[in-house]
Amino acid sequence: MPQSFLGAPEVMAETKVDKNQVKQRTQINTTFSTAFIPESLNSNAGSDLNTANNDVAIGKIAMARKLVASVPCRVRAYTTSANRTADQSRQIGTVEAANSGLLLEITIGSGFLTLDFEEIIELFNADNPNTNIIYFAVQNFSGAGAVITVTLTSFVLED
Repeated sequence: MPQSFLGAPEVMAETKVDKNQVKQRTQINTTFSTAFIPESLNSNAGSDLNTANNDVAIGKIAMARKLVASVPCRVRAYTTSANRTADQSRQIGTVEAANSGLLLEITIGSGFLTLDFEEIIELFNADNPNTNIIYFAVQNFSGAGAVITVTLTSFVLED
């Protein structure tokens, strides 16, 4: 599996769908923000403790096509909150565990803050019962305290 590093975005997905299959859906932009303390005040800078969790209401099933971040960061999406928690401390370059529920992992460096996905990425909720929440983890790589804003452009297939 390719290794991700700052400056070169990497996208991993469990399912690939042709963009033409979802053209008739309404495109939505979902934005969420996370505030981080300055890394100089955080003795755990660069670790999983410099990661914030976001439970984002997108839809039970959605197809992501673009992601924009306000500063360099690592963005991951999961099927359940438990999956996100279990994978929280995994470092970049380490392969995720089987059945980890990881849907999306992108490392965004300066100069690459907007990423149009080459292939649409399926996001879905695996809670029982299903909800419209997709579970995100955002890790600050800006080198300073920041409010990181992430905007995900997607097509919702099921509310």
